[in-house]
Formats: sequence, structure tokens, C-alpha cells
Amino acid sequence: MWVIVLFIAGNGAVFLQKTTPLLLPYDYPVGTTFYRLQPIDEHSGKSPEKALTFHLLKSSVFPNNTKSGRGLFIVDEHTGSVVLSPHRKHSISEFKGSTFVLDVVAVPTNQATEDAAHDSVMVTITEDNSSLPNCSPREELCFSSPEIIYQVPEIIPKGSILGNLRPIPYSKLCPQANVKYRLPADDTFLETNGDGKLVMKNSFDFEESAHHERNISCKVRSNGEVDTFFAQVKIVVLDVDDNPPFIQNGTETYEVLEMSQISPGKPLPVQFTILDRDSPSVNKITVRKSDPLHLFNLKDPVIFHGIHGDHMLMNTALVPKPQFQFPDSSYNVSVIFTDVSLVNSNESGQIVFNVVISNSSLDTTQPSLPPDEFQVVTNLFRHSAHHTRVVQPMEVKPHEGFFFRLIRDPNQRIQSNKIFGVTPKTGIVYILDEVALSRSTNKLFRLELTWRNRNVTDRRCIILVRVLDSGEPGNECGVEPGHQFPTCAKHGNPDACTTSCGRGANGGYCQWRSQSFPTLAEEYATCSPNLMTCPDGICDELEELDPLLCPQDCAAVVQGEAIPGFHGKGIGKAAAPCVCIEPKVCVCHKFFPLPKPASRSQTKTYKETPNIKSRPLELSESKITIAPVLLFKNISDNLNTFNLITYLVVVDG
Repeated sequence: MWVIVLFIAGNGAVFLQKTTPLLLPYDYPVGTTFYRLQPIDEHSGKSPEKALTFHLLKSSVFPNNTKSGRGLFIVDEHTGSVVLSPHRKHSISEFKGSTFVLDVVAVPTNQATEDAAHDSVMVTITEDNSSLPNCSPREELCFSSPEIIYQVPEIIPKGSILGNLRPIPYSKLCPQANVKYRLPADDTFLETNGDGKLVMKNSFDFEESAHHERNISCKVRSNGEVDTFFAQVKIVVLDVDDNPPFIQNGTETYEVLEMSQISPGKPLPVQFTILDRDSPSVNKITVRKSDPLHLFNLKDPVIFHGIHGDHMLMNTALVPKPQFQFPDSSYNVSVIFTDVSLVNSNESGQIVFNVVISNSSLDTTQPSLPPDEFQVVTNLFRHSAHHTRVVQPMEVKPHEGFFFRLIRDPNQRIQSNKIFGVTPKTGIVYILDEVALSRSTNKLFRLELTWRNRNVTDRRCIILVRVLDSGEPGNECGVEPGHQFPTCAKHGNPDACTTSCGRGANGGYCQWRSQSFPTLAEEYATCSPNLMTCPDGICDELEELDPLLCPQDCAAVVQGEAIPGFHGKGIGKAAAPCVCIEPKVCVCHKFFPLPKPASRSQTKTYKETPNIKSRPLELSESKITIAPVLLFKNISDNLNTFNLITYLVVVDG
């Protein structure tokens, strides 16, 4: 059989050959496989664990005459084998000299996904027949085409099989022919076992070379004759996000600015710039800021390609908001770049820039904090719900060995540790007693958070919690002893969501996140108590403490038009609104379009030089994501599909 290899990318697959030429004798037996899709896993180079379903979408014949080629070919949806249909209305002998173009698609079985693999198989019907075969040495016994093109992602490991060069229909036509293939002995990337199986000796690197060409010879011994034929193998290396971002030599990630250098509405005199060896088309880099008082906006980032060779450059800046008010003698703000699509790399995909703003002119009488101590300020509505997240001063992971605790302030009439709690492993401060908070008259709480781990001594953070009153009692959620806040995740539409009180909501009311298109996306529609952290794809310590807070991140079962998260918990992507009636089960279904948005979409293009290209971005005030959006319509009964790749930029107004 003729074998075509696929490359499995995440949940989907791409063909190593986008267009596959094939020669088929006109009397080839019915029901016998002559072409088969053979998937391989991107990391191991072996057959994937997850099953694929194959479909033949369309069959076209050229030249297009009065004869119809419909129904001549069928594909096995489980194995990907293409055969001549035993129920065809026309004999294939009627199409000698014609070429059929078969449009084949492969999608993951029983799993909603935006990834689909397409291949065009060009089957030319020849005059050859099994009763009087021409088995003299000739090119058809070696190759189906004098040029064979593979598109190989650069992370395919060595030892992977690219495909089989020998046309199986002709090996059946002339089984006595001895066919041997040969590559130059000094070839560092490819080898063949002589029978036509093409194997990778080493992995390709897109950044080193995106194109490779090899001449391969084929010696045929048949009917007492010997001859040698040649074909050209072309390798197009596909870029994959396998390089982490880095900073230019001499670039500082820690800057100190004076308050006098800051002008509201104008960018700080500090540029945040990273480089990446991978191209913008495969990089998915998020940019966010750590700005506890929300004093800054992130400037629209700009991406350039072709810097220092083929490097991608990304640049952004911090812009003080018009209502900027400096809170103290110093303030810390960070800009974090994260390569979230990085694969096969042992290096970190994150770069953090820290800016310390100092107000030396401020006359302060309070003592300065020691080096192992810092201060954060946050706001909280008085009528917030149970387990509302207040602040997480440090971003740490549960396995890093930290232990956090809150120290009681004896000067507070209402004990802070009665109202507030903290998760011991990651230091998330939250509301423990919402009734005590709602009944208090305090406008400011001072919390002392301390922590230690195996490598450091005790350290502490002073947290100033400003308590805000809405001023409209009729708009406040009722907080009474014994009151149980329900989960926001149970609401499936905007009206029910935003008019309901929910557990973990700052101010009491749930928030709705809309979705523009019925395609799989991380930003799926759902109801949440805090859209900054729920859902974000991470089942954190507070959400594990209270399963009703954010089932979208922690549920064990995900059903409907969605795929699970990377770690087997929660929803990874969804194509419809998601609701979670039970803490462990979420269902995503019944997409309805987004109402007219309150903000406009815009695309910014920058052309500095002819060799520098920019890309449109998808961004928000605190988080900017650069990624192509792939719209995929599921295969319907008549097996019609469409794909649309676009880049979106949405600017929150």
C-alpha cells in the first residue's frame, strides 16, 4: 500500500505531504488498499495514542468530461485506507489517462477541536494492467513522481519515518522486480533501508535551514535488465515554537525610576523588549502586568520580524493612567512576557521586567521597610461574597515548598484573621467571614502576611485592604449568617449571570464573559466570580479549597463542545457557553452570538523598513495575546468543511 505520514500537533494532525501524487493501474483490484494515512506522534515519532477519524470530502476528475467519477473511491474512517469502491457505478478503465483529486481530512475521534488535517491525493489512472504487465526497468516501479515534497515540523525526532517511496500498486504489478534505493552515504539527515522507507537520521532545525534537497537513486533489476532512476526529495522544514524568548545583551530587567520622570498618559522612559528565534506565526506570547493598584496601562505591543537575521522582536511600554496618583514613597510594577506555546524546551518561557518607582521628594515619617519586606494595596467591596479572592502578593506554585500565614493585628477592633484567610502553600488572601466584613465599619484593614520555605528565612508583606461601599444598598448582595452563596458557574446566559450573587465575587455579583464565534477558544463564554482568575486554565489552591468557586478550572468531567485542560482538570477550550451545575462536571453547548460590542476592533500596522513586518494582535488592558484564530466548522452529514485563519485585535474601551 501507499503510505502517507501525518504529524500530530497537540490535538490535531497535519500531513507531511500536502499533495500526494499516485499512479494506479486501471485494473487494480476492488477493495484493496492502495493509499493509507499513517499518523505519527510529534514527540516520539511513533503511532499516536489518540485515534483519528478520516473522511473523503470530495473527488474531482480531470480532464472533466461527461463521465462522472463520483463513488469510485471510499475511505475507511478508522484506518485511513483508500480503496476502489465495490459499489461504484463506473469502471475505472473508463478513466485511463485521467487524474482524480481526492480531498481527504483527518480529525481527532470523539473530540471537539479546531485542528484538522487536509491532504490532496492525485491519483492518475494508467494503461498498465495485471494480465500483460510491463515489468522492464522503468521509473514507475520506483517513484510515483520525479519530485517528492515533505513538510516536516522541526520537532519531529530522529528515527521518525517520513514515508515509503515505493509505489505499492506497482510492487503488486511486478512482484518479481528487485528495487533498491540509495542516498549519499554522507547525508546527515536522511537514510533509507533500501526498500524505500525514508527515515530521519537527525531532526531538522528551521532556524538553521528551512529547505533541504536530496537526490535519491533507485536501481531496478527485472526481466534480466538493470537500470537506475532518480528522484528529488525536497524537505520544507516547518517552524515550531521550540525556542524561549530572550533579552538583548546589555538589557536590564530591573529599573529604578524617580516620580519626577512620570507623566500621566505618557509612556515610562523604559522599553520592554524581548527577542525570539521563532517566527510570529508560531509564537503565542502573552504580555501582562503585575500592578496591584492598577495605575498603568500596557501600550499596544509591536512585533517585528527579521531582526538580527530571522529573529522576532516584541516591544511594549507602561503608560500611567490619566488619573495616576502615586501611593507611597515607592511602588513596584512588573511586565511579564510568557511564551505559552513553547514546546520541547528545558528553558523557561517567561521573562519578567521589574520597575521600582521612587518618590524621594515625599516627606515620610514612617520607617522604610527592610529588604525582606514589602507592601501592597488592594481594594475590596464590603458586601463581597464568601471566599472572594483579595490578593496574592507572590506568584508561587504549590510544590515550591512555601508556607504562608496571616499574623493577627492586636490594634484592630475586629480581628483581621477572623475576616481574612490565606491559602498555606501559595499565599492567596481571601474572605473567610463575609458576614463579619459586611457588619464592620472599618475603611482600611492592615494585614501582615509572613512566609518561609526551605531556602529562605521568615519574610513578610504588609497588605492594606481598602474597603469600598457601593452606596446603593438595593444593589448589594445580602450577607447574613447562614447564607450560602451559589456558584456563578451554574448560569448559562449574560442576564442570569450578571443579576445573580455568587460565591467568590468581589461585590457579590457574578461577571459574564462573552464569546464571538462558535469555535474552540480559551476565551469561551461563561459566568465567573472574577474574570481575572476564573477561568484561567489553572486550578489554584483557593479554587481547590472551594470546588464551587471555579469549576471551569477544576472540574474532572468536561462534556459537549469543549476539550479538557492540559493537566486533565477543567475546560481547556470550548466552542459554546459552559455551565457547571455540579462542581466536578461542566457542560458546554448552545452557542449564541455576542451582542454588539461596546468597543471597536482595530489593527495596527507598522512598517519601519521593507524587511520588517508586523502582525495584528489580540489584546486587552492587562493581557495581550498574539495568536491566529482558526475557525473550523465540524464535518456535517454532507462532509462540507471550511477553514478561516485570521488575526484579531480587540481593544477594551
